[in-house]
Amino acid sequence: MDELDREAFLKSRFETLLDEFEGADTLELYDINAEAEEYFREFLEAGFDADLVAMLLAPDDVVRHYAELTEYGATIDIEDLI
Repeated sequence: MDELDREAFLKSRFETLLDEFEGADTLELYDINAEAEEYFREFLEAGFDADLVAMLLAPDDVVRHYAELTEYGATIDIEDLI
């Protein structure tokens, strides 16, 4: 997959995950969290909003990747995750 195709794919997946996040039930949220965790670094590197990337992740993943997320500009209140 060339660079432009990869960027289009990432944008499509990111937007789809955001759309699915709204109103997701517990099982759907689990799937969203898992896919977001799979692609979170690529989302950040592509310049997507770090706060939105963090929102898509499960709380445990946000804690695990806190340094990377905040490096890309996410504003995370750890107390909200505990």
